[in-house]
Amino acid sequence: MKQKLLSKLFPLLLTFLAAGNLFAQTTTTRGKEFFVSWGNNLRNYMEVPKLELKIAAFESSMVTLHFTDQTPAINDVTFQVMQGTTYSYPLSATQMAAVYQPYTATPEISLKSLYITSTGLISAYVLNQEQATTDATNLLPVSNWGMDYYHISYSTAGTGTIYNGYQTDGYTLIAAENGTKIYQDGDPTPIATLNRGEVYYACFESTDVTGTHITSDKPIAYYVTNTGVFIPQYSDGADCLFQALPPVNQWGTRFLVPCTKQGKERVRVLASQNGTIITQSGATDPILSDGAFSTGSKNSLYLQAGEFVELETGAAGCYISANKPVGVCAYMVGQGYVTAISSNRGDPAFTWVAPIEQNMREILIAPFFPIGKSNLAEHYALIVTPTAYKSETTVAIGGTVPSSLNGVTWIDNAACGYSFCSYEMTEENVAYLFDNPKGLTVLGSGSTH
Repeated sequence: MKQKLLSKLFPLLLTFLAAGNLFAQTTTTRGKEFFVSWGNNLRNYMEVPKLELKIAAFESSMVTLHFTDQTPAINDVTFQVMQGTTYSYPLSATQMAAVYQPYTATPEISLKSLYITSTGLISAYVLNQEQATTDATNLLPVSNWGMDYYHISYSTAGTGTIYNGYQTDGYTLIAAENGTKIYQDGDPTPIATLNRGEVYYACFESTDVTGTHITSDKPIAYYVTNTGVFIPQYSDGADCLFQALPPVNQWGTRFLVPCTKQGKERVRVLASQNGTIITQSGATDPILSDGAFSTGSKNSLYLQAGEFVELETGAAGCYISANKPVGVCAYMVGQGYVTAISSNRGDPAFTWVAPIEQNMREILIAPFFPIGKSNLAEHYALIVTPTAYKSETTVAIGGTVPSSLNGVTWIDNAACGYSFCSYEMTEENVAYLFDNPKGLTVLGSGSTH
């Protein structure tokens, strides 16, 4: 099995969302209180990989890390992050053991969570890294958690000697309040009751549990923790998936899904309500989950709650609209599948895609220059903004004076009136502040040299 580093898409949810926005926004990464737990990684399935935390500061802040599991006791860590800068914190071996969920054959409740607090507004995201199997995710602040989630992931890489039988799809849930009851797929009997900081970790061998419905009686954090996938199946290069998902009440109905420099990617669209009609342009070969169907057209798709469609998009991306809110995730494909690109870098990765109706006036994002084994070396911001105003997009690097985007190529989508471009970020330990008076969303991507 050939492997290179996952090219990870960092979504709008990862970016730091500035104050004073002019647009509707239900999902934000900006906050002062976060929880996270790391899931299993394909490469060293019986070992703890390198884990790293990154903070981007909207305002100068003192950040404290508290490890819920205190057996053995682990001291809190406090550090300062100045406004407009970033701070990377690699976890020690003892700290990693306190927050990493190894493979378990049955669901497990543990204390393996990291509690992050800040005196000011920050954005936080984390990396689960090995040299050839790496993925990262943004964190949603506790104030933006919900009680209604659907799982969106991908088919696992499979079992066998090369994978040691430990390839699992799954989810990791964290509670912020004592006595939080968790339910699955409408069953009135809770599958777990969690106290503050406790983690519920469930994994499912050699399967894809996309569409699983998780609810709770108090807000929870939801992380997809899939140990390894090929995207698409039977292609080359497997990797883990790690992503925070927003609750259903933060979904949307209009999406422009941009494409990275790979030039070809997969997209999944999942419904939470019966009678959801999906219309798309720019993608090909829809693959429908069981029960979903089209009426003689690949561009008009009908889904019930928990059903999804998988699309393949080219370099121009695709536009997706729905009559009811849907969840959309974009997936980078494995090396070898995109044969037209000579560099052919990267393995599977995925991200949540924010709807364009959640545009922001300003977005702060920091490239992830990891510490440790990862080969991640190239960093790009994928910027989506109204076509008529794309030339008004500016960037301020590390607090400098805003300037126009130079050297970018905009790709216009006439179906929705939006455009996207890929902008390379080369500066380390600084934040990039993107601005457009008419609004934008920003994703990030990275790959090896």
